[in-house]
Amino acid sequence: MKQLTNQIRHLFSFLFLLSFLLWLTCLGERNACGQEPDQEILTADHEQQMTKPVKVKSPSPKYPKVAEYIGEECTVIIETYIDEHGDVRDPKVFPDGEICLFQNEFDEAALEAVQKWKFKPALLDGKPVEISFTLTVGFKLKSGKKRIDHPELIAQAYINRGVAYFKKEQYEKAIDDYTTAMKYWSYEQAYGNRAYIHYMLKHYHEAISDYTRALEMAPDNGKFYFFRGLSYVELSDCEKARNDFAKSCSLDYIRACSTTCP
Repeated sequence: MKQLTNQIRHLFSFLFLLSFLLWLTCLGERNACGQEPDQEILTADHEQQMTKPVKVKSPSPKYPKVAEYIGEECTVIIETYIDEHGDVRDPKVFPDGEICLFQNEFDEAALEAVQKWKFKPALLDGKPVEISFTLTVGFKLKSGKKRIDHPELIAQAYINRGVAYFKKEQYEKAIDDYTTAMKYWSYEQAYGNRAYIHYMLKHYHEAISDYTRALEMAPDNGKFYFFRGLSYVELSDCEKARNDFAKSCSLDYIRACSTTCP
């Protein structure tokens, strides 16, 4: 009899513990123990149907003369809004696209063109709405179009694109463009710009070589002497560094006047 009583007591203790554990579970999980989830269940009545804008008029952009002149093609990506009337609003050039030669000219022509485009607006549940949209504007030359060989113009175009790559911190692409520019025309700007990137990347021998070549074409450029001097400092050639700083200072490049080699 005593043994049976103990067994019953143990059974009640077990059932109490089980109930307590279930209660804790209900507190920790909102969807447990039969409680309805705290969220709206979407039904067919709530579903929204969206249709994209459809282009109905798209006049071709004017081809930039300078790019057409040397046979350059490009694709410009435009981020914009198509409003509820189907008009293009607030177009902007996508900033991370590939950079073309004469990119600024292509961008201006593309922006001018898309503002004249017309769309059938996007529809949300059958009603016109404004929506963000991406447009692609391609510039392709007609087959058989005669290209003009103009090395100075092409060289400057590569220099300009090199500057654009430099601003994006794409230094290797910038170096490639400056190097290509040199193959068309010897501009001191190409050598000076490439030299500066070499200096930044701690390629001091290459920087000195490029600055020396640039100074052959522009011997009165104090900035070139100054940065060549800094490159000599990094190579512990203080005599050449001091000579370059003195020359740079005499050419009124003020930073050089207070710079010396330790």
